[in-house]
Amino acid sequence: MSVNLWDFEGVPYGLANLFFGGDLLTAQIVLTAFITFCMVLPGIIARTKPDIIMLLAFFAVLICTAIGWMNSALFMIVIAFMALLYAGIVRKVIGA
Repeated sequence: MSVNLWDFEGVPYGLANLFFGGDLLTAQIVLTAFITFCMVLPGIIARTKPDIIMLLAFFAVLICTAIGWMNSALFMIVIAFMALLYAGIVRKVIGA
């Protein structure tokens, strides 16, 4: 039996079995948070605008959903929260 090194769909299952006792949702959330943090951290260090950081977070969550590390229903919930956070930034721009 050979192991495919590019099989990204099995990563949440392996992490769930290894660390979380088979809880797949927790593994998916941890992996998505890790990837999002890795993509957003350079923007935070460079002190970019908040809309750029939100865009990086959006693409990180989108990538995690595309490779199967996150459920699409959970993706919609995360995007709704991100939209609520971004609404405050838009309100400042429109109100100025």
